[in-house]
This record gives sequence, C-alpha cells and structure tokens, in this order.
Amino acid sequence: MPLMKKSTAPTKKAAPTKAVAKKAAGVTKKAAPKRTTDDDDYDDDVQVTSGWGGADKLRDAQTPWATNLKLKDGETVLIWFPQDEPYANVATHWVKRSGRQSFVCLGKSCPLCGIGDRPRVTNNFNVVKFTDDEPMIYTLATTTRLYNKVKAKAQDARYGPLSKRPYSYGRTGSGRDDTEYSLDVVKRDGDIEEEFPGINYDRDAAAKLPLSTKEDALKERVSMKEMQELARELSDDYEAEDDD
Repeated sequence: MPLMKKSTAPTKKAAPTKAVAKKAAGVTKKAAPKRTTDDDDYDDDVQVTSGWGGADKLRDAQTPWATNLKLKDGETVLIWFPQDEPYANVATHWVKRSGRQSFVCLGKSCPLCGIGDRPRVTNNFNVVKFTDDEPMIYTLATTTRLYNKVKAKAQDARYGPLSKRPYSYGRTGSGRDDTEYSLDVVKRDGDIEEEFPGINYDRDAAAKLPLSTKEDALKERVSMKEMQELARELSDDYEAEDDD
C-alpha cells in the first residue's frame, strides 16, 4: 500500500474577531463617561457672569447672530474693525409697530415698496467691542452720516485701513434729530489705558471671533407672504397720511 504524502498547502487560519483585531492594533474602546450632578457639569462661565462685559456676554449668548451695537446718550466705547469694509449693504424698511420694526427689502416685487414705504440703506460692519471681560462681536449698522465718518477714516492715509487701529466710538443725544456719533482713532496703546481704564484690550482674542457675512444678512429676510401681510397691516396708515 503506497504511503500518503503529507499535504504542503498552507492551512487557512480563521479570521480574527473585530475585538481581537482592535486589541492587536492597540485600539481599545473607552467606556462612556457617566454623567453626574456635580458642579463640574455646569458651564457657570456662560450662565453666571460678572461685570459689564460679563453682562454683555451673557445677553449675547442667548442670540444666534451678532446684535447691533447700540449706545446710550453720553456713552463711549472702545471698538475695533476686524475687516476693512462693510460685510453687507442692505436696503431696509423701518416701520413703526410693536415687535420687529426692520425688514430687509425684497426688491422690485417688495410689498412694502408697493404701498409707498421707501427703504433706507444701512452699511453693516463687523465691530469688536472691548469690555472689562472678553471682547464681543457686534454689527455696526450705519446710515448716511455715520457711514460717511467710517468711510473717511478708512480712506485716511495716516490711520487707514480700518483694521489697523482701535477707535473711540461715542454717542451724544437721545432723539432722532439731536443724536450725533463720534468716531476717533486711538493712536497709541498707551492712550487706551488712559481713556478706557479697566478695559481688556485683547486683540488676539478679538481676531478669533466669528464674523457676520452677507449670507447672514440675507437670512434676515422674511417670506413674501409675511411681507404681504405686513403691507396690508400698514396700508391703512399710509392711506390716512395721503388723505391728510
């Protein structure tokens, strides 16, 4: 009886399980951390703040977009333009009513234009306001007079472009006819300490803040249906003015 030759073909090993493969590769699955009710679970830095800057921070944290920078009569703040031009130039309707009062114009078929309400152009700039806490990002929505002041500073060869130096921005007056805005270049960092004591002038942190864009301004438009309803709501007021 002939002897049987031993097969020399390689035997096929069973494929390692996923757990074994991960272990061989040095990959281990970490257990999900258990949630507790300890104080470490709460972000007190956002929900509880101190100081004027902290007040602005907490208020703005509840808003999904940059709010407009508004000053009171006699108020002066330190600001910086992170960009050298407006991020959006917008035709806006301003209406006297409770609730929302500004509406982005919808163009040739705009219902508010159809009832005789003329939009005003606002030139929107990203600005950083420095506080006694962290710097905050805002939109500076300028109409004609303030826009001309900003443009003049931007084109001034001594101090331009806008992003080169911070500015002292102030307001005097409380009414539509007596309100004036000032915009002055702060030429030296030493002047900041003298004019704005206690303010945290952190340009590095300011440069990292998220900026608003033209697309953000477009998101502010309401639908044609909403604008038509608003136009019907206001049409009686415009007809009454015509009768006078």
